[in-house]
Amino acid sequence: MATSFKENLSSRTISPAGIITLPPAARQLLKFEKGQGKRVGITVEKDKVVIYPTATDKRPFKAVSARGLMKLNQAAGAILKSGHKGAGKYQVKLDEREGNVQLYPHH
Repeated sequence: MATSFKENLSSRTISPAGIITLPPAARQLLKFEKGQGKRVGITVEKDKVVIYPTATDKRPFKAVSARGLMKLNQAAGAILKSGHKGAGKYQVKLDEREGNVQLYPHH
């Protein structure tokens, strides 16, 4: 009998150093190859951080490890640490239609 685990996308934590872990479903949506890291595009909007599978001039790249570890810049880290239900708690939303991952502070 196989054991399956349900990912908790609604309650994740950012480290004090600004490092997050992208869950497997997010890495799959961002088109990661198994066992390989990737450069992704990231933008900081008013109330969220958006991660795209590719970088552009308006979306500078960030490196993500094969395990999904990613160090955020100060602006992105400040948004995710601004939640009311504990500093550093954030939610992950997978937008399959747009092909991006959105991170929101946990309110």
